[in-house]
Order: sequence, then structure tokens, then C-alpha cells
Amino acid sequence: MINPIKLFTSFEGRISRTWFWVGLIAVAAVSPFSIWTALAENPFQTALPTIRSKGVIGLIWVVALLYPLAALMVKRLHDRGKTGWLALLFYLPAAIATLKLFHIFVAELNQIDYWLGWVTWWVGAAGLWFLVDLGFFGSKDGPNKYGPEPGAD
Repeated sequence: MINPIKLFTSFEGRISRTWFWVGLIAVAAVSPFSIWTALAENPFQTALPTIRSKGVIGLIWVVALLYPLAALMVKRLHDRGKTGWLALLFYLPAAIATLKLFHIFVAELNQIDYWLGWVTWWVGAAGLWFLVDLGFFGSKDGPNKYGPEPGAD
């Protein structure tokens, strides 16, 4: 059995697909924004305005959720035999998009507004790649430089 605190706080070791999905579901379940969005008539159109409407609380909540998600992603990348630094392909553009969403550094970000369209595209593409690679492909057999093989998927 995996330590739940370590699952969401540690960037070391490996986790199986099963624990990756359990972690994602747990993070979504504790997020009131996820629940509000799921109950909305049009969830995809409602998500960002709902979070932004909460102001500083929404920003704090988004940042608080990014840490456990990053820990899950890094450990799962390790399990696939990849460096955890690959998670930056998703998190750096996502951080820029979050700053713009909450109107932080807007003047500076508006100067590169053209590129922000590409950032949005990149976050979506990277998110899809991570979801497929980390969520659907199995563990690399045997131990690797990140630790022993997790339990069977």
C-alpha cells in the first residue's frame, strides 16, 4: 500500500497507472471548482470563469492543486523511465496561462499576447500527451534509476 501523503507530496520514486488515476480522481474530488464545473450546464465554458470569479481564493486553490498534480506526474514519468523535468513542458505554459487568467502581470503578458495563443494550444497538446502516456501506458519492467517497479497495473 502506498503512503497517501507521499503520493501527493514527494517527487521521488515511481507510481503505477492505478495510483496515478487514483491520485487524479482524489485531487479532482477535493476541488470545489471541479465539482462546480461538473455540475454546470457547459463545464468547459464554465471552468475558467468560475475559478477566476473566486479571485485570490481561486488563485491560491489552483496553485495548491498544482503541487500534488506535479508530484503525481513526476512519479509517473519516473515509472515510464523518463525524467520528471519533462513535466515542465506542461507546467511552464500552464503557469503563464494562470497568470493571465488572474490578470497578474497582464501588461507584460499582453505584450506577448500572440504567443499566448500558442501557449494555450501547447498546454492542451501537452496535457493530452501526458494523459495518454502517463494514464494509459504501463510501467517499464523492472527497476530503473528512479526506483523499483511499483505493484502490477
